[in-house]
Formats: sequence, structure tokens, C-alpha cells
Amino acid sequence: MHYVNWNDMCKPIEYGGRGIHSNLTKAPALHARLAWRFVQEEKSLFHSVMDAKYGNKLMKENHNGNNSTAFKILNEGFNSLYPIVKWDIENGKSVDAFKDIWILDKSINNWPTFVILVEDGQFMVEAFISEGNWDVNNLRKVFGKELVEIIMKIQIFKDKIADSLVLINQNSGMTIPGFIRKVQNSGLEADMVWKWIKKAKLNSRVENFWWRLKRNAIPSMHFLCYRRIIVNAQCPRGCESNEDIEHIVCGCLKIKEIIQHLNRWGFGFRLFISNEQ
Repeated sequence: MHYVNWNDMCKPIEYGGRGIHSNLTKAPALHARLAWRFVQEEKSLFHSVMDAKYGNKLMKENHNGNNSTAFKILNEGFNSLYPIVKWDIENGKSVDAFKDIWILDKSINNWPTFVILVEDGQFMVEAFISEGNWDVNNLRKVFGKELVEIIMKIQIFKDKIADSLVLINQNSGMTIPGFIRKVQNSGLEADMVWKWIKKAKLNSRVENFWWRLKRNAIPSMHFLCYRRIIVNAQCPRGCESNEDIEHIVCGCLKIKEIIQHLNRWGFGFRLFISNEQ
């Protein structure tokens, strides 16, 4: 197992990993849970003290090295929390129109088809609200017709004291760390071969062998020669060819001999000539 990259080991099982939790990726998820608790428990002593001392600085992307450990943990938690939360609008004073998520599930800065018409700076949602309702004229100065129609459907919560954060997928049943891990793995592709091997419900040792085989983590002669542990990469079973992964799976004379014996007993195993087959 020590031949495999640790990042591959920590990938979820459906993406070809072993589902091990890395401390490096687990810490931000736990910090996000603390930040979410901080948002929800506005009447707690901790919230009152931190809010009075730091205010909106807690939600900024970067912090300097002079702040307390509690501040740094919450700040990192908010940075991890942002992809899975959006703003409920009350007056728009706390929500950046382009950098924060308040329309659908992405900030406007991350929309590939949107051209930002203002300089890089704070442009708050309150500029589009007049007397507790959306100001259509101001919206049309910045957004197109389709986007204005979407914004007009967003509810303004007049009964709330201020803008508030809510989960984008509130009814999914997932925990905050679960949401964060899902975001962290969003760029990975499902490993269909490994999913098929898992569904086969093989013996754990056999399953582990196939996983290592797929990850090229078997100490074959080619593997050992590549790392200069030995000088000859030929198969030790007299095949007169390099013992690499493809040779182990379908090229070795011994594996072909075993398959032929099994087929004589009534099994219908095919003889393959490459890994792709």
C-alpha cells in the first residue's frame, strides 16, 4: 500500500480511492462546522464577543498573522463554508452583488457567461433595493432581461433583522463536513472499473490486490527495475518479456495456463491480450 500516493488513498471509494480521511482535508470541514454554528447561535456569548471584536472581518477571505487562534479557525471555516451557503436578503447591506452567492448556487463572478460592468470592489445588493422591494430600473442598468426576471423572484425577508446565511441544499440531509467533502471532490471523475470491482463483493484480500493492480502498486519486475531495485525486468516464469501490469493480467504464460485449466472444468473465462479488453 505504501507504493500508492496518499492523495489517491484519501479519495472517496466511488472515485477510485480507499475512503481514508486526511487530516489536511478534514480540518477545513470541521472548521466550517464551527463557523456554521457561530452563524446559527447569534445569542451565544462566543458569538457576541467575536462579533464585537472582529465584526465582518471574520468573513473576509484573508487574515493577517496578528489575530487570535479563534479568529483564524472561524475565518478558515467561513472560507470553506462559502461554496455551500447563500444569502437570504433583508436589506442587502452585507451581500456583495458579484462576489457572494445570492442568486441560484453561484456567485456572479463565477458565472462563465457574465461580464462584470464595474471595477473590482464592493458593490452591495442594497443598491438594487428600494423601500423593501427590488428596484427594477437599477437592476436593468447592470443585468440582462433574463437575470432581472430571476432576481425579481428572489424573496426579500422584511421580517428579518439583517441578511443571513442559509445552506444552498437545506433538505439534503447531509452534514456540514459532508457538504464540504462533496465540494472538495466535485472535480473528480467516477472510477467505473473500481465501482464494478466493489459491486463484485470479492474477498477483501482479492479486492485489495485488484485495487493495487489498477494503481500500478504491485512490485512487478518492471516496477522494481524502474526504481533501480533490480536490473532485469523480465518475467521470472520464463516468458521472455517484461513483467509489467499488462503482462501480469493477461500476458503471462502461467495465467494463460490457469485459465485454460479452468475452462476445461466448465468455467467460461476469456483470454485477453491487453488491459483495454
